[in-house]
Amino acid sequence: DVEEIVEVRGSSACFEYQFPAAPKFFVGRQSIIEELDTFVMDVVNNKTSSRGILFQANSGWGKSSVVLASVARLNEMGHFAIAIDSRSASSSQFILRVLDYTFKKFGDFNGLLSENSKHTNITGFEGAIKALLTVGQMLESNRKVMFIFLDQFENVFFLQDALTRIRDIFLQICDAQTNIVLGFSWKTDLIGLTNEFPYQLRDAIKDSSKNITLGTFSDIETNILISKLSEELRVPLRKDLEFFLSDFSQGYPWLLKKLCAHVKAQRIAGVLQSDIAISLLNIEELFKEELRGLSAEEEEALKRISKAAPIIVSELGEEFSPGVVQSLVNSRLVVRIGNKYDVYWDIFRDYLNAGRVPIQENYILRTAMVTVLRATKILIEANGILNRPDFQEKAGLSERTFYNVIRDMKLLGLAKIENNKVILEINLSKDLKSLDTSSLKVHLGDRLLRNRPISLLLNTIKVDGSLTIDEMSNLLAEWCPYISATDKTWQTYAKYFADWIDIADLAIFERKKGILTSYMPEKEVRKRDLILPKRRGGLTIPNIQYSPIEKAAIRIVLALQENSAIDWTDFKKSTRFKTLATLEDLGFITRKTRSIIVLPKALEFVSFPEKRPNLFAEGALKIKSFKTFIDILENNKNRKKTNSQLALELRDKLDANWNINTANWIVKIMLDWARHTELAPDLYAKAHSSSRKHHSNEKEYIQKSLFSDITEEL
Repeated sequence: DVEEIVEVRGSSACFEYQFPAAPKFFVGRQSIIEELDTFVMDVVNNKTSSRGILFQANSGWGKSSVVLASVARLNEMGHFAIAIDSRSASSSQFILRVLDYTFKKFGDFNGLLSENSKHTNITGFEGAIKALLTVGQMLESNRKVMFIFLDQFENVFFLQDALTRIRDIFLQICDAQTNIVLGFSWKTDLIGLTNEFPYQLRDAIKDSSKNITLGTFSDIETNILISKLSEELRVPLRKDLEFFLSDFSQGYPWLLKKLCAHVKAQRIAGVLQSDIAISLLNIEELFKEELRGLSAEEEEALKRISKAAPIIVSELGEEFSPGVVQSLVNSRLVVRIGNKYDVYWDIFRDYLNAGRVPIQENYILRTAMVTVLRATKILIEANGILNRPDFQEKAGLSERTFYNVIRDMKLLGLAKIENNKVILEINLSKDLKSLDTSSLKVHLGDRLLRNRPISLLLNTIKVDGSLTIDEMSNLLAEWCPYISATDKTWQTYAKYFADWIDIADLAIFERKKGILTSYMPEKEVRKRDLILPKRRGGLTIPNIQYSPIEKAAIRIVLALQENSAIDWTDFKKSTRFKTLATLEDLGFITRKTRSIIVLPKALEFVSFPEKRPNLFAEGALKIKSFKTFIDILENNKNRKKTNSQLALELRDKLDANWNINTANWIVKIMLDWARHTELAPDLYAKAHSSSRKHHSNEKEYIQKSLFSDITEEL
């Protein structure tokens, strides 16, 4: 069980994705290598006090490959460098064993170190420091540097004794200003509880190191690696296949290598490039493919290793036979690091443990939303499956458009293609007139939130309140450097994203203005099929009776509480406009162009039926015309006037230019309000409050088809 010191292993082939790229297969990152060169010269010329270099990046962005490339570069320059796999760490003795291993590897440092200066076995902290200073001084006098890289260093974060010892030795090296450099690489998307995570120890190392942060691959770096696939296949790649490899890889070096390996295996198996292009797999599908063919015992052993990885060999005990574990090593699902086993990649490990890919995807949706929804509708009508030619013909798609549509449907989890058949992947109603749109909305919301650019856009909107299409297109271009596109194309992508974000109720896209604004489902109800205009200026006059206003308020609040559409089944379009305008006048709602903000007063009105007369009266009396009418009733409470007489008096008081019919109609509505709010004097009150029905339990929802709503909207 004693920890073994193991050097980082590079790949033996260009697309052996289970290991970091060996230096001869290393692609891109030229700016990082240049930074390394500059740092080395600064150390040699004593122009920097830092004696640490740190590579940071998210999982799968090529940190270990950069470490190996750095080691190769340094050795080529005549310096001394080694990369140690930190997954082998188990105790506070780790760094001492690393130093002992390193000194034995370099021996007399190509004759630079005298026989008397050679170290003996390192057994303690003081001995390690002494040996480092001796070697450092020798290197300094010869203008050489020794780098010891500790790769995948996040594995040491939870070994506090080991981390403390490394921090202490590192700070001693920094204080001595000798020509020894400790290199580190760790992932920045590591999540841990504060009380379990030694942030101060980690930050002490970070603050004393030169920090270099890796990004995703650029479009140039992506294309270089794809060109290497063409070289290995000895044939040019189809443009659509190149495009999909670039797009599906999302700028992740590891994922691009894995996809290229998948394409290579498919071609060796005789699959046509055109068929590979339309069946490229996303990360989760790639993982599922790797698990196919495993026996139950192999899968159980793999999951057992993933839960404790990196796990000491002896900890597996006799639970699994050596043959089962070795078969996992042979299939490259498990790698051995000294006396430990680990799953070949931490994202694969997290997938095994959680059953879901833990990283956000980074794709761009390239097809108009209505085109994808129309294609989905066609699949629903065909009971969820169609031959590819039939699907393409019914959807009216050209060959190129078909590729883009099926790609976006796959990314959104709407459909897949197998054996030249397009298959619906979600359960939607076959009856389009009563399609349960909420299930599609929830599905899309879940998928889109896993998309990194969309998450970043939504976070930006939370801070800034809104984004224009121009602002969105600039941000998307910045966040997706692996895609090469014109400004006009980025604007098109931004509009597509805005439409999808809007349909999933993640934000509100005001298409005419070209603005994406925030949406608060806890306060707002969406309105897709009805644009909500503001009331014109001038005198506000009640123009609809109480009953539809109460009914609309109840349905709006229920829609908010149930996150559903408002049921306008028995409301004419004109009635909808009038009730919404009146509810805003009463202070129950605020109308936005594409949504309704439900105010606390409306919630109270619906929740407490006994308070409705007072709450309605409170809002109604703020309307000048209605307050004037109530004053007229009070002045005539001892002698009843006819509706016509009341209409003439109201018209005079308001100095309104109404004909008598209009005035009578307005008085009739105001009398209805006065009676329901219990503001009408006895002579004008009617005893229908006891027979008035409250609609507090109304839940008769008949939602429109999402496809119909979108068609109307566009």
